[in-house]
Amino acid sequence: MRHVLSWGLWVLVSVFFSGCVSQGAAETALNAAQNAVDGIRSAAKVSVPEQLASLDSAIAAAKQKLATSDYSAAVSAVKGMSDKAAEVASSAATKAKELTAVFAHLSESVPKMLDAIKSKVDEVGKTKNLPTGMDRAKWTEIQNGYSEAMKWWADAGDAFRTGDLVRGVSIGTAARNQVTGLVLSLEIKP
Repeated sequence: MRHVLSWGLWVLVSVFFSGCVSQGAAETALNAAQNAVDGIRSAAKVSVPEQLASLDSAIAAAKQKLATSDYSAAVSAVKGMSDKAAEVASSAATKAKELTAVFAHLSESVPKMLDAIKSKVDEVGKTKNLPTGMDRAKWTEIQNGYSEAMKWWADAGDAFRTGDLVRGVSIGTAARNQVTGLVLSLEIKP
């Protein structure tokens, strides 16, 4: 009888506690989730910020549940966060490879076009003869566009070297578009 009673008590206690999560357990789960996200934050924030924001939202929701003593919901909100963080880290690495490839392509084409434009600018500067069909206003526009493209290209390189891959590619693409227009206006082949 005593054995049946202790077994029955054990069943009641386990049923009662199976749906309950302690504050300590919820805090531990939340801290583990926060650490997992913080571990991938620097890589994710520059290449997949929207995915990082999703993880941060889940953690914020868990913190809110924890603050209202809904410990089970707090744990549920961060359940599987380590796996999700690993997926985001993988996405960030893939995106970084893609951006690196794009920047490598830009690094091959933009400097060549800039050199070709510089040669033309230097040539016109020496001869003082504007290209056929071009007036002084258009020539000034081209010189200003060249200066702007040089600045953009330098900014793109700086951004890329400091790890801001998205910004580096974005500015580099703008520089490429600018120099492409200049090359076409000058009718030169880089």
